[in-house]
Amino acid sequence: MTLTNTAAPVPYSLDRDPIFDVKVWELTERERVIYELGFHTGFAARQREVDQLNHESDRLYIAAFDHRSCACWRGRRHNVIWR
Repeated sequence: MTLTNTAAPVPYSLDRDPIFDVKVWELTERERVIYELGFHTGFAARQREVDQLNHESDRLYIAAFDHRSCACWRGRRHNVIWR
């Protein structure tokens, strides 16, 4: 048995992302619920990465700009302490 007219899968591209064709106001109630559930599932899947990046940015901000634990306010060189 052979399948005819079977197209090879097209690799994902941001230029062809189907989300750009979705108009939320044109969806039925059921389609809108599915759309929103997919959005929330994707958001929750990336939350751990977002939390890690927020922690890293906070750490780097403290190391670069928090002068409470150094003596630079006395005119000395600011020594960055990486935690």
